[in-house]
This record gives sequence, C-alpha cells and structure tokens, in this order.
Amino acid sequence: MIASSAGIPRIVLESDMFADVDDVGALAIALHLAQAGIISLDAVGINTPSRWGPRTAAVVCAHHGADVPIGHHARTTDDVWENDYARAVAEHFASTPGRTPEPATLVLRRALAAAEDGAITVTSIGFFANLNALLASAPDEWSALSGAELVERKVGRTVVMGGQFPWGREFNLAEHAPEAMEFLDSWPGSVDFVGFETTEHVVTGRHLAERLGAENPVALAYETFCGVGVGRPSWDLLTIYLAAFPDSPLVTWSPPGELVLERDGWNRWTTGGKTARHRHALVTVGETELAAVLDAWLEGKVEAPRGSHAPV
Repeated sequence: MIASSAGIPRIVLESDMFADVDDVGALAIALHLAQAGIISLDAVGINTPSRWGPRTAAVVCAHHGADVPIGHHARTTDDVWENDYARAVAEHFASTPGRTPEPATLVLRRALAAAEDGAITVTSIGFFANLNALLASAPDEWSALSGAELVERKVGRTVVMGGQFPWGREFNLAEHAPEAMEFLDSWPGSVDFVGFETTEHVVTGRHLAERLGAENPVALAYETFCGVGVGRPSWDLLTIYLAAFPDSPLVTWSPPGELVLERDGWNRWTTGGKTARHRHALVTVGETELAAVLDAWLEGKVEAPRGSHAPV
C-alpha cells in the first residue's frame, strides 16, 4: 500500500451522490476512518449534476465536524432521483453550515498537487466525468503538470466500485458507458474493482435512526431512500473500506486481468494478457460477518480490522 509520510492513505472520494444512498454510507465511513486517523480524506467529488448531491455531502461532512473540499459536476441542475433522499437531507439541514462546493476539476487538481508522489488513493463509487475531466485538465496555479501527468505522479492506487464479475451489466459502468470506457482506456496505472456481486446481499444501515438519532443526516438519508428499518446493499461501503484496508482478510483479490466494457454497458473479465492491470475483489467471509463490520464503521464504532496494521 502506498501511503503518505504520515503512514496513512490520502483518499480522494468520487461519488454519484443523489442517486443510491450507499454513497452517503461510504462518505460516513470515510469520515469515521479519518477521525480515527486511519486515512486522510482530502477531497470529495460529486459526479452527478444535481445540486442536491454536493449539498448533501457538505451536510454530512459538517455533521461530522470535517472541513473537506467538495467538488461539483461541470453542469448544475435541480434534478432529483426516485426516493429523493438528497433533496430531503439538503432541505432538512438547510441551516447547517457546510463547505461551499467548488468545480470538481479545481478541487481534484488542488488535492493531488498538495500530496506527495504516489500518496493518493482515488476511490470511485459513481460515474467518471470528473476523473476524465481531471485527466484532460491543463496546468494551473496549483500545478504545472497536465491532468494526466498529475494523476500519473500523485496517484498510487485506484479503487472503483463498478462492474460485475465474471460478467454482467452494472449501473456505475453501464449508465454512462462511453464515459466509463474513456476512463478505462485513459486512466494511468492499475485499478482494483469491487463488483456488484460482492455485497448484493450484504445489507447495512437498518438501524441507523435508533442508534444515531433521527436528526442524523445519514440516518435520514437511509430512511428516506430505503424505508424504516430496511437498509441497503453495501457496494460503496465495502469499496471505501478496501481503499483504507487493501489487505483486509475480508477479501482476496483476483489474479491480474482486464475488465472489458462494451458500449451497451455489458462487461466481461479476462484473466492475464498483456494489459493485465486490473483486479477484482473476492469476498472471503459470510454475509452476516461482512455486514457487521461495515455497520460498525457506518455507525462510528471504530475498530481496526483483524490483521490490520492501521492505528485504532
């Protein structure tokens, strides 16, 4: 694992917050990991255009006492999603102070420029417009490097929630498939994937309101999206967890290979080959055990995992 001089991963989190609620759960876990000194959360980019997503991210960060830079999509709309948790959170906590979102390319370039070489772990739990724009960005006041040069120099690891293994059609890659294909073709270095199948049946967040209180924005988001006591599969939660703990015994990693994405959104996995720069996670524990670990982090019951060298 490549880490900063402080011995912890510096994470840039890219999220499609405003669609599925597990993005909120992943952000909450990232904030708890940062509070525990296990990671540094250097920036959050929202790669959906709805203005409710960045505002929700700002509310959740403010609730946790974290002043994290938040990047917004190049286009801003008033769009809402079915089971509209993002607007519900943003409006309910309208008086909560929070960081004002800035253009995502600026936020990402600034975070990378400030980091040591190889120190950044890019963690994507959504779409790829912001990361593609970062790659295409020009030198600016933060760095004399192009976006592609900046990524190549500063990013040591990339973790993506996307795809289904060994084959399938998964939302993050399929919804904007040409954009995802551009990312796969252009992104320097290797990528670790957390596929749809890893936590499709691992439900977390059922008890947030009773354990965190009804005035907690994460609890409100889950109950608005899922219903009372229902919870949600844990795709994004596992992804941020593995960004912090790549050697966790909760998973093993496949042999190197390549995720191949078609324009219709279907993906397939091939092992080996000349361009074997991808891996995907294989869960090694039962659904109940994995849910318990993720729920503990979601609720802020911070404890380093067994086998981890991270500080508690």
